Formats: sequence, C-alpha cells, structure tokens
Amino acid sequence: MGPDDGGERVIRCVSFDADGTLLDFEGTMRASLARSLAEIRAAVPGAAANALTVERLIAIRGEVAGDLQGRVLAMEEIRLLAFGRTLMEIGAPDPALAAHLTDRYLQRRFQKVRLYPDAVPALDALAAVGYRLGLATNGNSYPERCGLAGRFDFAVLAQDVGFSKPDARFYRAVVALAGILPGRSRTSGIRR
Repeated sequence: MGPDDGGERVIRCVSFDADGTLLDFEGTMRASLARSLAEIRAAVPGAAANALTVERLIAIRGEVAGDLQGRVLAMEEIRLLAFGRTLMEIGAPDPALAAHLTDRYLQRRFQKVRLYPDAVPALDALAAVGYRLGLATNGNSYPERCGLAGRFDFAVLAQDVGFSKPDARFYRAVVALAGILPGRSRTSGIRR
C-alpha cells in the first residue's frame, strides 16, 4: 500500500535523520577519533598528549560547538576548530597539524560508515511503493559519502540551510524541499 490520495490525509514523504537512525555514527566517530588520538600522540610526544582521551576529544568538540552560540557551521569546520583547540590545550598549537588531523579524521569517518542492517531495506521498501524520501540532519552524513547515494529525493543538512533541529526554520526547509504544501505536513518524535 503506497501513498494514495483517496480524499484522506496520507503520507507521501518520509524523511530520516542519518546519525543514529540510519547509520552508527557514534561507533564510527569514536573509532576515527581513536586513530586521531594516536596521530596526535605521535606528532606531539609528551605527558599532555598522553593524557588525552577519546572522551576528551569529544568534549572539546562539544565545547567548540557550544562556543558558536547557535551559529551553524559545516561539521568539517567545527572538527578543524576542535583539533586546533586540542593542540592548543596540549601546548602544541599548529594549524597545519590541525588541518591534517581533520582531513584524516574525515577520510576515516566516511570510509568506515556502518549502516544499520535494516536501513537500506527499509528505504528500498518505502521507495518501491512510491514514497518520496528525504534526509534531514544536523550532521554531515552526506548520502553519497555514506553508502546511501541515490536513495533520497532530497537532503537537508543544517549547515546548508543555516538552521539546525529543532529550529522550526529547519523543518520549513525540509517541507520546501520535500515539495509538501504548507499545512499538509507534520513531524513526529519517533526515534529509533
């Protein structure tokens, strides 16, 4: 049974978050940061680098994002700022090393994406019966870099529209790209 207009309100479009819904971002991020940590320790030997942990790298990234006070930047920019702050924290500020760490982290992050086993079958099943499919994320899980190329009719990334969830303007961008008439859409708090 697919979208049908028979005078009833019907679902025509389904949008998904990526991280934690379609793919295991947490696991991929932690594994990628563990490799970044090894690179930091190799490049900056000493007690300060040895004291760093993956948890601290995650916390620093959170601090950087918090310092932006609602400004929405590309996740790649936030990660670069976080590595820069990390190096500063251990007494080795080095913009070139921060850029290198960011490039390597992103390379690993996208090479090691782990989709949940039911993600692709669910998307395929919904597409097969005529639903428009969208990706709506605050992250940078670009479909073409995460094993999901060609599976969505549209994708909305907070960094591209300048607003992040739960800001209503983010959802208006989703509705506009989905091609849904205002008043004919609603969002659900259903989570995996």
